[in-house]
Amino acid sequence: MELPLSNSSLFARIPPSSSTTFTLEQLNADIDAQKPFSSLIDMTFHLLQDPSVGSENKLKLWKIRLTLLLLGSMLPVAKREAVNLNNALYDSENQSITEKNTPRVNPLPKNNNGLIDHELLVLMLRLKSTPNMNLVNEFYKLSYQLRLRSSSADRETLFRRLSRISFDVAVVLVVNKSYATLVNLLGSILHEMKLIKKGDHYTQHASNVTLLWIIAGCLLRLSVAKGPTYLDEITKEYGTYYDGLLDSTKEALSTVLSQVAPLFQNSEPPLEEYQSDLSLEQLAQFVKVGTITSRTICSLLGIWDLQYCYRFQLKDARLIPDEIKGDSDNSLNLAERKLHGVHFKKRAPKAVKEIKKFATLHMRTTDVRLDPKLNVALWKRGVQGVPFRLRLRISRKRNDEEDAKEKLFALVEPVPVASAKGLHTTVVEDDE
Repeated sequence: MELPLSNSSLFARIPPSSSTTFTLEQLNADIDAQKPFSSLIDMTFHLLQDPSVGSENKLKLWKIRLTLLLLGSMLPVAKREAVNLNNALYDSENQSITEKNTPRVNPLPKNNNGLIDHELLVLMLRLKSTPNMNLVNEFYKLSYQLRLRSSSADRETLFRRLSRISFDVAVVLVVNKSYATLVNLLGSILHEMKLIKKGDHYTQHASNVTLLWIIAGCLLRLSVAKGPTYLDEITKEYGTYYDGLLDSTKEALSTVLSQVAPLFQNSEPPLEEYQSDLSLEQLAQFVKVGTITSRTICSLLGIWDLQYCYRFQLKDARLIPDEIKGDSDNSLNLAERKLHGVHFKKRAPKAVKEIKKFATLHMRTTDVRLDPKLNVALWKRGVQGVPFRLRLRISRKRNDEEDAKEKLFALVEPVPVASAKGLHTTVVEDDE
């Protein structure tokens, strides 16, 4: 059944009719050219009305439209359209049980078929709901759905998404001043992270959560009593943890303190500059005097959310894309990527698809090319003998084609090893 993504009732802001024919390529070009938000928003409307645009692209257009409404300072319009879209998608899943013509805000769609992008689900959830415990319950349901649908092959993607959901829950608890619940939540996250696989992102997330846990502990202590021993107690309890924070975590906090006023009424520049090497005593004092508020914490979580979602890093108080990793050898478990149980005639095409998907995620380019030797490695044991585990080398190459859409492409080659089991990702040196 086709999703109801073009109904005029979904839109709170309908532009005048236009005889111009719009295309998705034109929208992308106008976004890159930083055209006015109003014209971009109008273009998304006309594209959503185009019957030649498929459901998958229309869902992407809705994500772009809601984001543009937010960036264009049209929050009320974005909230109304998010509610309308959420209700329409929920109704399409539950036609037999929903009541018509009644004002309501339906729960988030279950998305059992996986058509709705995770980022769009999160965006709708943030816009349609008020920051209360009902929103927390919906985020928990979303995280439960993520865990059910994920495989161990998508562990890092799952971890990033769950990390971002934990930030959304933290925002709700901060806004409602539920500091005791927040401290317990963050403490349990830190405890769980000690038991799971270590890596760069895990280390960064643990540092970020630790800082948030310390700030929440300060707020909890102040909500109970503002005694003269406040600073001494904070230093004694959190000193060791604060010393272990990464510099990038402290830099994010100093950036927020320098760029975002504690209260919305006092948001006019200039703001005071803060150094990234804040001491724990200074941090505790900032919480006590109101320099660090719920607005500060939410802005800090917003920076981390962007870093996790789009893999940005903070440099000179600006978010810039992470540097793409160099050539690397990776072990790919095809059995975990649902290759087991596939009809033997479709195993090799399925394996190729999963390899390209893995390389796209790793190198962040859609131009993925497979070395002919990889095809030999997939077929060397016959049509029924596609290996369940491969050792791959993924390299970045410059694209010299004149009409190339991307400057670089990823080349995937097989690495001959006795067994790929137990081998970790390694960076390949230039002379190898």
